[in-house]
Amino acid sequence: MPWLYELALEAYRAIRSGEKEEGQKSLQRFRDALELMQRGPFFEEFGLDRMSLKMMRSDFMEMFEFTDFDDFDDPASTGGRKRMPPAKKEG
Repeated sequence: MPWLYELALEAYRAIRSGEKEEGQKSLQRFRDALELMQRGPFFEEFGLDRMSLKMMRSDFMEMFEFTDFDDFDDPASTGGRKRMPPAKKEG
């Protein structure tokens, strides 16, 4: 299910970029995809049961419920990712 991974990655990148509205839209697309999978035959075709999907979806929804977009700093204001200095080579 690489397309589901792509939706999750898109949501993650939108959230990390600091674009709140785009992050919320991306998360909604991911939620909709999970709900669509629960209704369709996808998991049964892969040999998985609906209870596994229901539990996974429930966990995701609980996690998203507490996602506060105000907690994410704007990368431009923080200077982006902090990088570690290169390790000194011995020898």
